[in-house]
Amino acid sequence: MRDHLSLPTVLLSGAVALMASVTAFGQNLVTNPGFELPPDTTTNVDNTVTGWNLLLDTSRAQFYNHTPGALPAAQGGGWSLWLKTFEAAGGGATQDVPVVAGQPYTLTAQMLFEPSYPNIPGIDTFLQLQFKDGGTAVGSPDVLHILPTAVTADKTWSPFSITGTAPAGATQVEAEIGWANGSAVPGQQGAFADDVTLTTIPEPASLCLISVCGAALLIRRRNARLA
Repeated sequence: MRDHLSLPTVLLSGAVALMASVTAFGQNLVTNPGFELPPDTTTNVDNTVTGWNLLLDTSRAQFYNHTPGALPAAQGGGWSLWLKTFEAAGGGATQDVPVVAGQPYTLTAQMLFEPSYPNIPGIDTFLQLQFKDGGTAVGSPDVLHILPTAVTADKTWSPFSITGTAPAGATQVEAEIGWANGSAVPGQQGAFADDVTLTTIPEPASLCLISVCGAALLIRRRNARLA
């Protein structure tokens, strides 16, 4: 006689499947999130960063780091992205990541602003998500403009985030950390970014479907073994 699974067991199986799906979707999609690669012990400033496209005069630097520690620690190291907000031309770093249309994506970066940063007239440091189909933009970008009034300008790291939903037709997203409208003022005026994450969590309907399908698959396998 077949020993069919009880309703509580079914619900438990669904919960397990749900937790597994959330964990998978919550993983960081960004390559080289701490700007630690390639390894370089010869200089304090480097213009080559694995996985990232550096715009204009953007660099990585060892002046500040959000999570210090010797590599190969998962989030250790000594580098961060140096946004040279004293340069008027602007710049930043971008990375393209595959996405699924209809899913929300959250870009988060730990940011540090030096004491004179708020004195830069018109400065605009930002996080941006531009969804694309190949090289073509799909929809308008989702942008977080980090105003000087919103930062703690004392060399303290703080997280900033922007969320956008991939529109129909989108196959990737260009995640960008950058600045515009910079200019020089006296004192330390740079901005820095580190430990970047890009994550997604399915909407409730998708989570429910995943959990039910996961439970059904477990029941099918169990009953097949007991047949």
